[in-house]
Formats: sequence, structure tokens, C-alpha cells
Amino acid sequence: MTGFSGRKGFAFLTSSALFALAAGTVPARAQEAPVAARAADGQATVTGRVFDSRTGDSLRGAVVRVAGTGERDVTEDDGRYQVQVPAGSSTIEVEYVGLDNARQTVSVAARGSVVVNIGLDNAALAGEQIVVRAAATGQALAINQQRTADGIVNIYSEEVFGPAPDGNIGYALQRLPGISVNTNQSGEPTGVNIRGVEGDFNSFQINGNRLPSAGGARGLSTGDFSADGISNIEVIKAATPDRDGDAIGGIINVVTRSAFERSGQRIDIEAAGVYSDLPEELGYSVSANYSDIFALGGDMNNFGVSVSVGSYEIDRSSYNRDMDWVQVTPDSNPELELGQYGEPVWFMESSHWEIDRQITKVNTANIDLDYRTDEFNSFYLRGFYSHSDRSNDVFETDIDIDTRFQNALDGRKTYAELTPTSGRGTPGDDGSQGSRGWIGTDEDRTTELYSVNFGGRHEMTQSLLTYDLFYSRSKQDFATDNELNFLMEPDSPWLLFEYQLNDVTRGDVVITEISGQDSTDLSLVTEGELAVGSALSVEEVY
Repeated sequence: MTGFSGRKGFAFLTSSALFALAAGTVPARAQEAPVAARAADGQATVTGRVFDSRTGDSLRGAVVRVAGTGERDVTEDDGRYQVQVPAGSSTIEVEYVGLDNARQTVSVAARGSVVVNIGLDNAALAGEQIVVRAAATGQALAINQQRTADGIVNIYSEEVFGPAPDGNIGYALQRLPGISVNTNQSGEPTGVNIRGVEGDFNSFQINGNRLPSAGGARGLSTGDFSADGISNIEVIKAATPDRDGDAIGGIINVVTRSAFERSGQRIDIEAAGVYSDLPEELGYSVSANYSDIFALGGDMNNFGVSVSVGSYEIDRSSYNRDMDWVQVTPDSNPELELGQYGEPVWFMESSHWEIDRQITKVNTANIDLDYRTDEFNSFYLRGFYSHSDRSNDVFETDIDIDTRFQNALDGRKTYAELTPTSGRGTPGDDGSQGSRGWIGTDEDRTTELYSVNFGGRHEMTQSLLTYDLFYSRSKQDFATDNELNFLMEPDSPWLLFEYQLNDVTRGDVVITEISGQDSTDLSLVTEGELAVGSALSVEEVY
């Protein structure tokens, strides 16, 4: 069985999601009141960057005010702000939760402009006893962004969620309020629910642009998306008009890191080993991040480069055993003398074993290029790529001690022996009718996901022009999707089993075939089915 499906979507969205044009009385910044990019008569312009004086990182969500006026602005991802001040001397005030407020006096001539960069610190974090400053800084960053955001938004910064053991972004998302994460058999996050709404009814975005999801479902698997190169994660629970209108539960927007969020060059390399106890295999996790700011065509550092790559491999296994029990009463089966035990006695009528092994390999890369011609005009180019290979083998075994149990109307079961820890079926044609089945599943899946977007931001007098053109593609290829199952239910003679329960809390039970039949002899197979398939699906959004 083979299959191919393809989907294409076209998105033309207003504002920052794809194309935004603001003019006249439209606010220059989405979060705040209009800010002039060119000073009006008798006014001056102050621009600059707000940053953490200890790390040099830009601070997003800081509130910048001009004392004695109603003028204010909120810093962007790169920490930039822009306010109008009266000609002469003015005081700039900066407020940021988690750091001390700052005040700085500036003097500027009418219709002039000046650049004022402001560093913030926190005296409480200066002591030698503070050893978890990165986490505190990350929490403050998220709080400030949430405080100044439109709508109901939860934000999780990179300083808080840190590296994931296998790059799966689901490990970070599961810590957010209002978010629940679905997991597979081995405990790996796969899908995300927002406010109880499953992933098919939510939207997954990168830098404000929707990511496609190839396959039969609309939800995106978190295992195909790495946490490398991410600045923060936004969970938007009440979408604003500038967002896609196809999310009932909410939107998860992943914002990649810009070089202008940091000061100067930074190189981060992380490597780790991941040991899985059940398969006794060692996996690995390697990631590298590089960012720097350069002067291109002038003295100003106006060109930023941020690159992140990661590679992960992990081997997971799970082993499950399910047992079905039926209570046997002394009155219905007096010959078993169950009353001597002084407690209800249960007979194990069937048992199911399942061994699930999944090997996952993920390679990711993303790049962010930012270029500023001046303080008021900027361009960016962002690219993201993810390639994942998943090999999943599942082996299942079912043993039914007696398939006739559900048909016994008089409450009498065919037990030859029964105690609280053991049991044996009854031999003969009228006795226990046992069966044994096997199911084997082999699945090999490859998923490719990439996205590229180009845009710009241009601030003019009392207006703002932003645009964003993007293309995203998702490809999912099931190279192998096979299943083999067969059933042994011979009736001459029937399979006959006995069991010995060693530890019920651990599912430790030994089941033995005692009729003389060989339950591994394929000539005893009475039913069987082999399904061989492959499928390819592609979805594009632009």
C-alpha cells in the first residue's frame, strides 16, 4: 500500500504576521501609542538600546518613559526604543521587572536626535551568594514581555527552559501554564494541547509565520522541532487580529535568536550523553550557537549574524505487561475450596506483553541575518531546517488462558487449579480453550521541515511600515510501514496454560504451555495477516 498527498496554502495576513502597512494615525508600534521616527517642529528624538549591564544582552519589554510627559515606548527584541522629547534637557526613565530602574538626563537641540544606550543592573544580584542568576534573568525577561504584550500571552525565555535532552521542544512547552503535552509509549513529547484543545485545532508558528504539518493530522509533532537557537516561546491564548485566524485553542510562536539581542560575539557549544537503561544504549546531544555583530559599510555595527546547529540521537524502549483478571467466588466453584484463603481470589484470564523500541535522529540548523541601514530602517532574513529519522519497532504477544470465559453463563469457569498466586486451565475438548497471538510492527519515518522568511521594518513620521514574506514546507515519508500479526488457536488439542504469579506489582508472571503443543510452531497458526505500506505527504505554506 502506497500513498501520496500534497497540500498548499497561501497566506496573506495583515500586520506582523505577513504584511503590515501603517500610516497616518496608525500606531508606529503595535504595543504602544505612536512614536515619531523623525522629530516634529520643536521636538527631538532619542533612540537607543536597553541592555543588561552584566551580560550585555538586550532587554525586551522594558518600559521607557520621558519624565513629565506622556511619552513612552516598549523595547523590541533587540532592546531598541525610540521616544520624542522636548528640545533641551529631558530625563529618560527605564523600568524593567527584576532589575533596578534607571534614570538618565539627555540634552538635545530642537529637531535633532541623539542615541542613548542604557544598561540596567540589580544590586540584589551582585552578592556572591547568588548562583542562579541566569534563571532569575530569564524569568524577569518573560515577565516583562508578558506585562507589555497584547492579549493573553505566556512567554518562556531560553534562559529558563535551557537545552532539551534530545532537542525536543516539547520538554520546554510542558512547563508552561495552560499547556499539556501528549507523549508516546516511551514518554517522549509528541503533541501539544492548549487550554485542553488538541493540537489539530491550534497553530504552530515560527517568527509569526505558520508552520505546515505533513501527514494526516494538522498538529505538528514537537519531536520534529529543536529548541536550538530559540530566543523565547510565546503561547498566545487569545489571538489578536494580526495573527492567523485558524487557531481555536491558541498559538505557539517560536521566536529565533537575533544577533542584536546580544552584545558582541558569542559562541556556545554544548555536548551531552543520554543513557537509556532498558535498551542499554547511549545516545548523544550536540549543539553549537554563534552570533556576532559587524560594521558593514560604515562605522556602526549594523549587520548581525546568528547561527545555530544541533544533532541528536536517542534510543528509547518501553516494556509493558497488561493482565486481565476475573474474580472467582467460592459458591460458584466449590470444588476449588477457595474459602480457605479468606479473601477474593482472582484468575488471570489473559496477558499482553509489548516491547516498543524507537530510535530517533534529529539534525537541525537555523540562521538569522539582520541588517540596519540606520536607526529607523532594518531588514532581516531567517532560515530554519529540521531533518528527523525515526525507526520504530513494536513486538506484542497475547495469551488467552481460556477464550470461552466470556461465554460461561452459569458463572462456572474451567479451572483445574486456582490459588491467589497460581492457576491452571482444564484439559480436554470440553476444557480450557487457550490461544496465543503475535503482532510485529516496523515503521521507518523521515520528516523534513524548513522555513525561510524575509522582511523589513521602516519607521517614518507617525507611521510604520513592516512586511514579511515567507515560505514553509513540510515533507513526511513513511519509507516502511509494515505490520505482521497471526493467531494460534488450534482445537485438537487446544492450547493449555498454567501460570505462577511472582510479583503482581511488577507484573512478574510465568506462563507455561502444558498440553504438549509447541506455541512457537508456525504450523499451528490459524489466522494471519501481513500489511506492507509506504506513504509520502507534503504541505507548503507561502
